[in-house]
Amino acid sequence: MTERIEDLEWVATVRQARLNAVNRVGEAKESLSALLHDIRSDDYAALTYLVALTDVHPCLGKVAGRRLLASLNLDPLVRVIDMTDDNISMLSQACKC
Repeated sequence: MTERIEDLEWVATVRQARLNAVNRVGEAKESLSALLHDIRSDDYAALTYLVALTDVHPCLGKVAGRRLLASLNLDPLVRVIDMTDDNISMLSQACKC
């Protein structure tokens, strides 16, 4: 039973970290590149899908963000932890804000 409780606590921690990451990107007080690098350094927040972050970014939104990812040949369901530095710089350069 304690293993289940530990699993539930882990899931709650990951969900909260993802929520914090999405909220930070939604506020966009930093550059997209800096945000993605910072999120990637957090083991829990780095499990967030890229599309969840581009959907809430003030300069992108759902449609523009998904079109941008498609034009860069980036999988929307890639997790931030799996992105390379080249992917992050390419995405931040293509994002006009």
